[in-house]
Amino acid sequence: MRRGILPAVLPRSAHGRWLVLGLLAALLAPGCGRQQKTEVARAPRPLTVQVRRPETRDIVRSVGQPSFVESYERTSIYPKLSAYIKKWHVDIGDKVTKNQVLADLFVPEVEEDCQTKYEALELAEERVKLADEKVKVADANVLVAAAHLDAAKKILDQYEAQVARWDAEVKRLTRETKLGHVDARVLGESDSQLKSSIGARDAALAEIERSEADLKSKTATFDEDEVGVEVARAAVEVARHDYLRVKSLVDWYLKLYAP
Repeated sequence: MRRGILPAVLPRSAHGRWLVLGLLAALLAPGCGRQQKTEVARAPRPLTVQVRRPETRDIVRSVGQPSFVESYERTSIYPKLSAYIKKWHVDIGDKVTKNQVLADLFVPEVEEDCQTKYEALELAEERVKLADEKVKVADANVLVAAAHLDAAKKILDQYEAQVARWDAEVKRLTRETKLGHVDARVLGESDSQLKSSIGARDAALAEIERSEADLKSKTATFDEDEVGVEVARAAVEVARHDYLRVKSLVDWYLKLYAP
């Protein structure tokens, strides 16, 4: 009976038949496919969250850009003295600071003058030492002259006593001789002793005068030597200032400093 139905349904024309067959195939195709598996979605795991405190810091970014550095001003450096270059301490392009020594200069006559002034200073200092020694010697001479004067005065006192004693003796013997109690020869001997004592006393007086004059001379020499010490010390100061003046030329003018 099914066979009787299909031929009755199908149209007669060939084009119609193919159209009907295509529709039937389209309807039957889903039924012929495999059944897809359905998977059950699992529940996601809980997320683990950690709490962190953000650290605050400066963000530094270095940016490199091509550039050129040029000096704002250029200064010419000239020495204060006409000199030769003795030694360079820097070269072109070196970084320098203010008052840095750039070069050592050489001036023969200035350095020779500095050496001469230094030797003159040493000589002046030696003269001060010599003057001090002369003062010591003069002081000793003054002490010796004073001692001689004291000794002469003591000798004079002795002769003065002898003159007084023999003068009294002569006067006594003169009276006794006039009375005839003493021989005249005894009076003559006493008179000779008196004259000898007077001569010795006069010599002691002369020695005292000489000692006083010598003491004055030695004292004057001592005073002069003391003045000589002061003069020598003043000469040292003059020589020192003169040396320092030339030394400043060597230290400052014979060195080329950065401005």
